[in-house]
Amino acid sequence: MKKRKIVMFVSLCLMAVGVFLYACTDKTIEIDETGQASTRAIEDVNEYYRVLPGTSEWKSLESGDEMFQVSQLPESMLRELSTEELVDACMQFPLAYDFLLANDERYTTSFAIHNFNGLAELSKRKDGIIELLEIYRSMPYSEEATRDSGIYRVFAFSLGYIELILADPSFIDKMSDEELHSLRVIALDRYQEKIDHLGYMNLSDIKRSLLVLAEIELKTSSLSGNDLEIIKKFQKNYMFSDDELLEEVSRVLIK
Repeated sequence: MKKRKIVMFVSLCLMAVGVFLYACTDKTIEIDETGQASTRAIEDVNEYYRVLPGTSEWKSLESGDEMFQVSQLPESMLRELSTEELVDACMQFPLAYDFLLANDERYTTSFAIHNFNGLAELSKRKDGIIELLEIYRSMPYSEEATRDSGIYRVFAFSLGYIELILADPSFIDKMSDEELHSLRVIALDRYQEKIDHLGYMNLSDIKRSLLVLAEIELKTSSLSGNDLEIIKKFQKNYMFSDDELLEEVSRVLIK
């Protein structure tokens, strides 16, 4: 009951500061006239990508298609990277945070999985899910970074990115029962971590953890009746769920 009340508190109190939290990231968010967003740090050198946001070459790109083209991993590199390295390259993908400015986060994530060769390759590797679960489990929350940088949203953005990837059919549909169990354990821990840091995490962050848990529930449980309808309703339109639905879905998912 305590957790469900906290979710409701988040819903009522943090919506008003969501825009502020989003604006305070230390990453650069650039939007061109096509509406394509780049949300990675300005850097001069990267071991995976030749053209990076913030550089003059990146700024000369005229469309989202061009940004995707220059963000592809070289085929020779793609073949040589270990799966652990490939996950690292995918986490550093220059357009990784495009979902933040999308009307449909899941469509944007699915588009990236099918059109960025790093994620496409990762979805085909037998150990890809294992490595994704490991990074999802081990991504460190830093109280020190939060204090030093004000509202340091990079961690939350990266966590949302990997949660949307894991919840995508390209990955979750391939998970074994054991992997789904592991994912649920990790997602519950991440959910609780978000609840424990309400001054840093916002409502959208919490909804993404609930989305992962909803996808797992639909695959592994024998829910029926009203509880099943609640999960399906949330899964379909999670980002626009009202307070009542959030309370109901948290009751079903957080056990």
